[in-house]
Amino acid sequence: MIAGVMRWLKEHGCWLLIFDNVEDVQRIYDLLPTAYCGYILLTTRATAVGTGSHRIEVEKMSVDTGASLLLRCHYLSRCSS
Repeated sequence: MIAGVMRWLKEHGCWLLIFDNVEDVQRIYDLLPTAYCGYILLTTRATAVGTGSHRIEVEKMSVDTGASLLLRCHYLSRCSS
């Protein structure tokens, strides 16, 4: 299955691959595509993620703000289909 995903990523462009809440960044290095035409978003609580990455601190969201964001995303996804 991983080979199929990697093949698809290599054959297509403008994709976003998300690795959410990664506990051990070292364990996913073999899954990170290289030299492809897309973007990788990796979320982790780890303090060291290696070279070639940009760290962005994100503050915790309140329940009200999170609910509002989900409702807006749901509304926008329905409008675009």
